[in-house]
Amino acid sequence: MKAGAQALAQLRRRPCLLLARAEIEPWDVRLLFDEIAPFANEKAIDVLLCSYGGSIDGAYRMVREIRRRFRSMTLFVPGFAKSAATLFALAADEIVMGSFGEFGPMDAVNTLAMSAPFGRDGSSLLPGIALEVIRANATGWVREAAQAVALVTGGTPEDTMGHAIELVARLSAPVLAQVAPGTLAESTRQTDLGRHYGARVVRYRHRVPRDLANGQIERLVVGYPSHGFVIDYEELLDMGLPVRAMEDAEFRILEELGRFILRPPMGCPDEIVIVPAPEGSGADLEDEDGDDEFAADAGETAAEDGAGDRNDGRAATDASEGARNAGAGGASSDEWRASSEESDEEANGGVAP
Repeated sequence: MKAGAQALAQLRRRPCLLLARAEIEPWDVRLLFDEIAPFANEKAIDVLLCSYGGSIDGAYRMVREIRRRFRSMTLFVPGFAKSAATLFALAADEIVMGSFGEFGPMDAVNTLAMSAPFGRDGSSLLPGIALEVIRANATGWVREAAQAVALVTGGTPEDTMGHAIELVARLSAPVLAQVAPGTLAESTRQTDLGRHYGARVVRYRHRVPRDLANGQIERLVVGYPSHGFVIDYEELLDMGLPVRAMEDAEFRILEELGRFILRPPMGCPDEIVIVPAPEGSGADLEDEDGDDEFAADAGETAAEDGAGDRNDGRAATDASEGARNAGAGGASSDEWRASSEESDEEANGGVAP
């Protein structure tokens, strides 16, 4: 994936941080700090993110360290940025998603909730949902039970209400017994972590109305039915997050990286490295002429290869093939893929992910 970060740095004339961690750990901020320590009060950085989630404490520490040093952050997501990694989306001034890019809900995974009876999803929301289902339906269950008992005994529903309440209580008791107070308390605490960290990192974005920010945080923390829910480009648009469509040159890079991440067996390589801005561009200066010239060259190449216009953020199959053949940063797709695999093999002790 380092080759993709190099291509983005060359394209956009600014530093690009490759942050690829299958599982974010609390101590990962040390590795990040070593990479970005030379930078202070810089204008902008691009972050190329790939992660299935992990420690939300670790994710918060990394977001904080990046935003302390860079006044603007553009987030590129070619594949997965799930669970705790979604925290980066709340802190980004701009988000660019590849065709395979997706975020996920920030409801924490509770190891206690992963045990029976809640199953493998492990969302911290599940114990509370179980209680809410009982609460919301208890009155209706009692009414239906009273009518059923009255039908059998020949009495009125009012006369059988006591029996109905007892029946519903006996049927609900096994479910309630499995929702341990400790599990419920831990699940509530972990859910609140997402809210608190979200409220802190969203402040790094410029001039975001408080009501909009609060709505985005709440939706990401408790607004989805499963921990693995796919939050895609359209979902972010609907949420009001600063996502934009890929430019043609960006499409070629993100498409290739997305296919690399999703190839069987799916895997996100572990690598944290910053690629400096190209010489002469200046990390704190915008080289608009250089950007325009590169974008023009990229647009001509994309047109020749049949890439077409992908401003809707989606690519047809024939356009994807043309873009992959076009490669990135002037290199062929095969050369770039080989370079990417060599970089990832080095980062993983000579074993490609």
